[in-house]
Amino acid sequence: AFSWRYNSAAVPWGDGLSRYMIEVQIVDAAGNFTLTSSTFSFDQTKPQSNVSYPPASGLFFSSMTAILGTSHDVTSPITNVSAHMWYVTAGTTYYFSPLAPHWTVADPGPVKILGAAGGAGTTNPWSFNSTQIVDFATPGTGNFVWKDGTNDGADGHTFYIVTVASDAAGNNQVALSTVSFTFDNVPPTSGPTAPLNAS
Repeated sequence: AFSWRYNSAAVPWGDGLSRYMIEVQIVDAAGNFTLTSSTFSFDQTKPQSNVSYPPASGLFFSSMTAILGTSHDVTSPITNVSAHMWYVTAGTTYYFSPLAPHWTVADPGPVKILGAAGGAGTTNPWSFNSTQIVDFATPGTGNFVWKDGTNDGADGHTFYIVTVASDAAGNNQVALSTVSFTFDNVPPTSGPTAPLNAS
């Protein structure tokens, strides 16, 4: 037995599902031979993902129990989608962590979204929700992600979200887009200015 290697660095590989077949023939001194083959796909195109809810930046929400989106790759299955979230207050950036307390100045990096893997050549929906992060839906508690669990526990922070997809060929998304929303669950107030009370 012996091993061999073919240097394919100069081959102009193109993307395609089961596009290539390699055949190998081995012959011995008596003229006997064996022919084997293998097919494989090649993919060097980066996958894509995006946020579909919130549907646009600059909107206000009083509840945010799920962030929704999709991912897509033409050739390879999607293996992972991760979410990176942060907000800025008084010149300091706070990054989201799946572990409470949820906001930290030390960036833990993107958080893997459970159940976000999907097939090739199709649009795969994903949901980053309160099933995975319970504190997306615990208003009034100390670790409520969108208010009480922030550095100052204040209402009105603007949160930024970026998602990153990876595929089975090892490609990572590079064309990124940011979606933002402002959280506000404090009711407005109003009162009459005239006539004066008891006048």
